[in-house]
Amino acid sequence: MLSGPLPVAPPNRLTMLTDYIEPEERAVACPNQDVVYGNGVLALDQSPVVIQVPDFGDRFWVYQIVDGRTDSFASLGKMYGTRPGFYLLVGPDWQGEVPKGIAKVFRAQTNSGVVIPRVFQGDTPEDKMAVQPILRGIGMYPIPVLTRDIPGYRITPHTDTKWKGITVQLYLPRDASATHIGTIFHDRLSDGSLPKAKQMKFAPNTGYAFAVGDNTWHSADPVGGEVDTRDSILLTYFVDAGMLRFFRNRGKRVGNFVLNEARNLPRYLAPGN
Repeated sequence: MLSGPLPVAPPNRLTMLTDYIEPEERAVACPNQDVVYGNGVLALDQSPVVIQVPDFGDRFWVYQIVDGRTDSFASLGKMYGTRPGFYLLVGPDWQGEVPKGIAKVFRAQTNSGVVIPRVFQGDTPEDKMAVQPILRGIGMYPIPVLTRDIPGYRITPHTDTKWKGITVQLYLPRDASATHIGTIFHDRLSDGSLPKAKQMKFAPNTGYAFAVGDNTWHSADPVGGEVDTRDSILLTYFVDAGMLRFFRNRGKRVGNFVLNEARNLPRYLAPGN
């Protein structure tokens, strides 16, 4: 919560209240008193964002979506005749492929912005209960990025940089024939050695997540020729504490992208590709 009882979420995520906003909040001078609010901050330089619109029925609703200049760039609401579905918010320079199932794309003029859903709620116990499933259907999340490691790729034991907050990796193998190439987690002993504590199985519908700390030692053995690629979705949440970390984190993202493309360049140039 921020500035009193206001919802707050990580960048490109959304949090909804479950009832009217309380008068103790100090961010908005005169909020509506007949709607349930949500709030999410856009960082479209990190990733495009999918907005989820549930079926509101006859209930009034609107998503206020503005860029860094507070200019509205998306029309989602009952007054626009918006249908339930998935919508995409992208930054000014985004040139990617629109995922299947997206009903419409809205382009912002800046990479920063805010999403503030408002959903009508009648002041009765019955309607306060009836609106809850609808509120749970409101969502906002970034498009994940595919990571593709090729034979020879390896990672030596490390804890991840202190600039990271959370690391998430979801494995995407076609089958369970190469479970031995999953991420390895290590204990750190008093003598400085790093014995293997646990190895994740590189299998369909598996993965892991951890909060980065001084004891999160992990590695990956070299990918052998028995697999063509080691595919996964890697989500990393960085901590933007101050301008130095802000620019350093974005430079790191660009560097990781360039490194990944460079590793795969021989495959792109191979005959038949």
